[in-house]
Amino acid sequence: MIRPLRIVATIRQYSPAVGGAQTLLVDVLAALRARGHETAVVTFDSASMPDLRGRGLGLSPREVVDDVMVHRVAPDGGWPGRAFTTVAQHRFGGRLVQRLTGVDLKYWGDRPSVLGMAGTLFSVPADVMLSVGWYARHVPLTHAVARVRGIPVIGIPCFHLAQRSAYWPRHRALARSAAALVALSEPEATHARGLGSRRVDTIAPALPSGWADAADGKRWRVERAIPLDAPLVGFVGRQVAKKGCVALLRAMRDVWQSHPHVRLLLAGRVRNRDDATNHALDALSADERARVIEIDYFSDAETSSIMAACTMLAMPSADEAFGIVYIEAWACGRPVIAADIPSSRWLTNDGAGALLVPPDDIGALANAVRSLLDAPLLADRLGQYGRQLVHTRFSRGAFNEAWSQLVESVCTRPDASST
Repeated sequence: MIRPLRIVATIRQYSPAVGGAQTLLVDVLAALRARGHETAVVTFDSASMPDLRGRGLGLSPREVVDDVMVHRVAPDGGWPGRAFTTVAQHRFGGRLVQRLTGVDLKYWGDRPSVLGMAGTLFSVPADVMLSVGWYARHVPLTHAVARVRGIPVIGIPCFHLAQRSAYWPRHRALARSAAALVALSEPEATHARGLGSRRVDTIAPALPSGWADAADGKRWRVERAIPLDAPLVGFVGRQVAKKGCVALLRAMRDVWQSHPHVRLLLAGRVRNRDDATNHALDALSADERARVIEIDYFSDAETSSIMAACTMLAMPSADEAFGIVYIEAWACGRPVIAADIPSSRWLTNDGAGALLVPPDDIGALANAVRSLLDAPLLADRLGQYGRQLVHTRFSRGAFNEAWSQLVESVCTRPDASST
């Protein structure tokens, strides 16, 4: 076995923040620790998106979370970041600097500021760095610091191929500077290869064996006074427009015209809601709002029971690199409604494992919900097909082995450092 490695990951938000990228990174680091490697995370001091706009949440700047050393830096970048932001927001200052240097000061001076992260990245011991979520400012900094230190970088871009952020020009240089890129699906891998990446590995997220064994949807409903015979349409995740939450709320108003007994579950941090979702909720009548069940916080251990309590998962998100909530629903035998985007088409075998609807198509989404409500045999067939996909395509053992082999091979290659 290779000597123990020091693996440092950078990500915009980590525990106690929740989300698909955070869940993925937790699993990656657990797989690498199981091989005897040391793991650390450098992130911003935040638990929700609003925290990134200020000076942080006030969490410990350095603590061990589930055997991972977590380094947190202030989103405002400390006094250098605040000064930089002041100049960037000045009516003439930012424009003058950009003209003289070519640096988009307004972009780099916005929060979260990466200036406070630079010192930590230079000081933390590392043999390899993982840059997670290429839609955020910390990624170019991570690659720059790694290049100076002569440390290889493995990128986990989490490209959302239905969004413009996947096609930013800067990704080409970042892809070529990384020793390897990890794609979560084959469409993402094809995109990464087109950027000129030296190495692209497709490693899809996975669930542990028996993840759904302890799920108890009936008890979960009883504890929350949700009638056992009421159909429950579930949305589990960040409640923002690009995740499909607004579209679902509007579609449910149509569904309730013919199926008034159906409940809608919104499970996820209320603080992360965007204005569009709040406006869509405000637009509901009193009777409609009474049919919406809101769960602000829930533990990881509770997730399987939430999925088991739902009649279906309806999350027509156009902002996905993979969609781990879909395989969580499948593991509990629940049917899925997803947006018809590249990652979801690949994940569901071109729709064989779910109902796919065009993003933001309210009518198609309402029809899909009604289809699963009115055809329980279809709903059961899709749920069982998805359960089989989880067992055959998304093995945690294969996930752990693939990640261990990738990191260890990158660190033993003579040309592993960023160029």
